[in-house]
Amino acid sequence: CLFFCYRGSHDFRDGKDSYRIGYSVSNDLNQWTRSGDDVLGSISSNWDQNMQAYPYCVNILNKPHLFYNGNCFGRNGFGCVEIEI
Repeated sequence: CLFFCYRGSHDFRDGKDSYRIGYSVSNDLNQWTRSGDDVLGSISSNWDQNMQAYPYCVNILNKPHLFYNGNCFGRNGFGCVEIEI
């Protein structure tokens, strides 16, 4: 599984085209299929409602956790959530 951030062309810092986190999956690390967009959309808070960027996934106690920056490229905070893949 590969996590990435993406954005639109207009109003990407604070608007509807702002950074979001998606993911892709691969069975052979050569062919990738985009599987999900806006991974954190339903759990966002005031500090990350406008922007979610720069994901990093680690296993903690054998469960995947996603670290990411919030609004203003992390100026307002960063988060860590347990995710389902």
